[in-house]
Amino acid sequence: MKSLLFAGLALSAIIITGCATDQAPRPGSGAMTSHEAVITEKYWKLVELNGHPVEPGPNDTYITLKRDGQRLIGSGGCNRLGGTYTLGAMNWVRFSQIVSTEMACTQGMETETQFLDVLNNVDSYDVKGDRLVLNKARMAPLARFEAVYMQ
Repeated sequence: MKSLLFAGLALSAIIITGCATDQAPRPGSGAMTSHEAVITEKYWKLVELNGHPVEPGPNDTYITLKRDGQRLIGSGGCNRLGGTYTLGAMNWVRFSQIVSTEMACTQGMETETQFLDVLNNVDSYDVKGDRLVLNKARMAPLARFEAVYMQ
C-alpha cells in the first residue's frame, strides 16, 4: 500500500514538472520583458548624432519601436523609414531590413544619411528616464534621443 502511494506521488510530481516551462517569452508572443516596456511604443526624437547636436528642421528625425511585429518606424527628417528590430539581454539591440523613401530634400540629407548608418551599426542601448542612447560596442554614444509625449 505504501509503495502504491509513493508511486502515485512520484507520478504526480513528474506530471506537474512536465507542465512547467522555463522558456523566455518568444518575440510576438504577447509577453513583454522589462526592457521592451522601457524602449518600445515611444516617440524617440533624435537630439544628438555622432557627438553633434541635431539642428531643428521642418520634420523631426525620430524612431518608434512598435511591439506588434517588432517593427521600427520613423523618419530621417525628410524620408520615412521602416524596418525590424530585435532586443536581447544586457540592452542588446539590432535593427535590420531598414528601408526608406527616396525623396530629395533641400536640407537635412547629410544628417539623414548618417542617421541611417547609425541605425545599421548600433548593437546596444541605454535608457535613463526619457533619454535613449544608441551605442556600438558600448563605446561613445552614436545617437541620443529624447522621448516626446503627444498631448
